[in-house]
Amino acid sequence: MTRRIGMKLQRFIKVGLLIGIVSSANAQYKDETDRYFEISKNMEIYNQIIKELNADYLEPIDPNRLLKKGVNAMLEDLDPYTVFYSETDVEDFRLESHGNIEALGISIINRDGIMMISDIQKGSPVVEQNIPIGSVILEVNGQDLKGKSEDEINTLFSSSSTIKLKIRDLKSQEQTLSLSRKTTPFKTLRNAELLGKNKDIAYISLSQFMHSSDREILQALQEMKKDTSLKGVILDLRGNPGGLLDQAIKISNIFLQKDQLIVSTKGQSPAAESSLSTTRAPWDAEIPLVVLINHQSASASEIVSGTMQDLDRGVVVGAHSYGKGLVQHIRPLGYNTRLKLTTAQYFIPSGRSIQSIDYALKNEDGSVSHIPEERRKTFKTKNGRTVKDGGGINPDVSIKEEQTNPLLISLETHHVIFDFATKYFLENNKIANAEEFFITDKDWEAFKQFAKQHKNGPRILLGDTWEEWKTPFVSNNTNPKVSEALKTFENSIHAIQSSILEDEKVSLSYAISQEIVRRYEFEEGVQSFIFNHPNASLLKAIELLENETEYKKLLKN
Repeated sequence: MTRRIGMKLQRFIKVGLLIGIVSSANAQYKDETDRYFEISKNMEIYNQIIKELNADYLEPIDPNRLLKKGVNAMLEDLDPYTVFYSETDVEDFRLESHGNIEALGISIINRDGIMMISDIQKGSPVVEQNIPIGSVILEVNGQDLKGKSEDEINTLFSSSSTIKLKIRDLKSQEQTLSLSRKTTPFKTLRNAELLGKNKDIAYISLSQFMHSSDREILQALQEMKKDTSLKGVILDLRGNPGGLLDQAIKISNIFLQKDQLIVSTKGQSPAAESSLSTTRAPWDAEIPLVVLINHQSASASEIVSGTMQDLDRGVVVGAHSYGKGLVQHIRPLGYNTRLKLTTAQYFIPSGRSIQSIDYALKNEDGSVSHIPEERRKTFKTKNGRTVKDGGGINPDVSIKEEQTNPLLISLETHHVIFDFATKYFLENNKIANAEEFFITDKDWEAFKQFAKQHKNGPRILLGDTWEEWKTPFVSNNTNPKVSEALKTFENSIHAIQSSILEDEKVSLSYAISQEIVRRYEFEEGVQSFIFNHPNASLLKAIELLENETEYKKLLKN
């Protein structure tokens, strides 16, 4: 009863907040006065709705919860990056803005209402207590997490410097731990190594763009250059979602001369328009450079890789990037709340935008689509090479293995690889070190069987809609022949699935091995694994930097 009432109330509040959007989605305002009148009118309606609910609704309302639900529904209609931060989101805000966080050094995911540890930083107090990835957090400071909202859980984790956690480990044993939170600088340099047959190629891998990123990269490059005459640099931005805009400028500046335009921004407000250039002498403006990207490279990663491409300063290798070319600014609101607001669009040196989705143009069902090919404009690089806008950064050298793999995404989304790695860890006390480890053929066969038996098995190929369709179909059909037919269908899917998994054995084995290494040696181990098991992108980057003729040919018109 209560749940149904809550759902109705949630829809009611969303409708109240969205009245202005729905009623004026296609309105043409003659001037700003008309628009401000509509805003004022709809705010008055919203206030009246809240007053009526507070006064006469069947049950007492929670104004904080309703406000956040309503605001989030309104912002979701705009774009995924305009976000409201409530008071309980301050921890995330601090990390995003300052690069330091008081933390336990763990990441948590919500698995159907179960809070599970998905990653652990080396040095976390959790490591000292031998709590592995995959463990379930049952309570925080005596509070049961079951049924708690994300805000409530964040509040519990940030409530004190010492936190008591009740954990259920991989053997289903429960224990209570007392852990201390501490302020830790967020390091973004994942790896810095010398590669190539003569160990004269500097490899730099960056996880995000935070306040110290440029200093971390410079320090690593200077250290590697001390005793080696470097032939080139590989900047690995694969899987890097971006971060701070000024860091994109500073990192670009490492390889570009002073006063070089990197990015300009344009928005509705004149205040959103700006041009940002390098401000200092470079570390090395001539050394050959290869930038690695993939579909998870976004925002600041795209500014750096796109700038190097537009100025023909380096060769971009991998797969096309995500296509996030929108600028956000964080505005303080009242009562320690904040609004991360999309204010402008990025344009890189050639004048092109990297934004791949036009959120202003909605489909009839409210969804959005990538900008079609016919709307993408052509631009020229410094040397006259042709590039296009509206689709992220397309690499100069495409690597098939880096292309988006729907099967791998499905296996990760439905936690099949994660759960297999957890099972492997439970059954194996140790592995060969990260440099040498790779799953065997026996492990691969075990994974295929595991995927078949996994509770999300059919969803790997059929998606989440399978269970949504199957459940009511079965409940409304008691004839045993129906259940038998569905079982036959599922068995057919499993047979096809095994064959499809086999087709992707190489890429999936790589991903599974990485996730297993993470269980034993955390992110540091994963980076060692990647370094010692280079994939096609990294091998191509090394090849280009060891072949000056091929490298220069790619940068010519």
